[in-house]
Amino acid sequence: MTGYPAYLTMEIYRINYRMKKHDALDVQPFHKHNIRDEHNNHKKGRHHMMKDIMKDTDINNHNSNNHNINDHNIRNKEELEQLGERAVSSEDIFDGFILHVKKDTVALPNGNTATREIIRHIGAVCVVPVTKDNKVIMERQFRYPIDSVITEIPAGKLDSRDEDRLSAIKRELREETGYIADDWLNMGVYYPAPAYSDEKIDMYLARGLHKGERELDEDEFLNIYEIPIEALVSDIMSGRITDGKTQVAVLKAAKILGVL
Repeated sequence: MTGYPAYLTMEIYRINYRMKKHDALDVQPFHKHNIRDEHNNHKKGRHHMMKDIMKDTDINNHNSNNHNINDHNIRNKEELEQLGERAVSSEDIFDGFILHVKKDTVALPNGNTATREIIRHIGAVCVVPVTKDNKVIMERQFRYPIDSVITEIPAGKLDSRDEDRLSAIKRELREETGYIADDWLNMGVYYPAPAYSDEKIDMYLARGLHKGERELDEDEFLNIYEIPIEALVSDIMSGRITDGKTQVAVLKAAKILGVL
């Protein structure tokens, strides 16, 4: 079985075994004379099993299997030894309020050196706020670097690198949209530009919404609207939504909610 992370593959095999043991699902190898029917049945069974697995699982706790964690750590250590780069020197190029640009000299795995121009970022958070009727609260705002008004989920930067991520996204959701939420789920981390920046965005899913008043900053201008999550997924897949964090977070949320 391929196409899924190791922890999900292991879980699917365990479920298949239990279901086969109770004659609920036959997962015998396919035969030529009925491979199409068996493939469809297997695919349908796998779809339902995946929905059950994702429905009640916090993304942060998916790696609870110690064997998988140990395997990952071993592979990661081996790859760091094989591919890793070590900082030799660092020069400050620009020190701004949000961005800090550096020019580093690094030692390469082959012993040579190279230059890396990188951006250090304070960090950010984002959220997919979903109403009781599965509509997502979205934003439209102007982004100066690309000279365009684009569609995004609510998001914002941290006040400091050590700020509590959940507290930060609760603040951003309330200030930008007026909504507060009863239920929060951490959906993991997204690195938007790891080739030249260490910016890390923590992604959340929020349910149990209650609407209040927005508290926009004096230099903040944006419109909000609601859209069914199915339509939002369609907009992402068709290319109408181009913001990276919005694409990743919405597709994750749709998977968790059983839309995909």
